[in-house]
Amino acid sequence: MPRYHFNVYDGNTTLDQDGTELNSFEEARFAAVCLAGRIILENFKHICSSDEWRLEVADENGLLLIWLDFTMIESPIVETMRRRPSYQT
Repeated sequence: MPRYHFNVYDGNTTLDQDGTELNSFEEARFAAVCLAGRIILENFKHICSSDEWRLEVADENGLLLIWLDFTMIESPIVETMRRRPSYQT
């Protein structure tokens, strides 16, 4: 059974030394999306404060198979909105 390594880069590099045995590339792709979603939910504040966030999936030989990039970009209008006093009715 193939072994896949899920490495995270978010200002702190977390390398998956053990990897996970999965039946297929499709399972690894599904696992990558699930893992990315869980990490984003659990680390929302850190991820939003990072310049970039990436999850890479490599095979047992270190060959990069998949990468997921997550970047949050705020519109310039957000800074204008932050400077305005908020009004309540």
